[in-house]
Amino acid sequence: MGTLTGLVLCNVVMWWYWPEAHGFIVSPLGIVVWGVPLACDMAYPFLLWRVRRTEVVLPSGRVVRGEWKGGVLKVNDGKKRQ
Repeated sequence: MGTLTGLVLCNVVMWWYWPEAHGFIVSPLGIVVWGVPLACDMAYPFLLWRVRRTEVVLPSGRVVRGEWKGGVLKVNDGKKRQ
């Protein structure tokens, strides 16, 4: 919400009421400057969901990465097995 209101909404309102002074907002560089953070904020929940899907909480309370193999979640706790 901060990116949307603070970066995009405020600048668009300023451009709407005073386009001569705020024309940089709709320039290609301006669109990149507020578009990239907005795209990152929109992608974050989906990436977090993907990471949380593969996390496994061990009985000790540690959170480790797991992998789906053959429909089973295998724990990868970082230790090398021999």
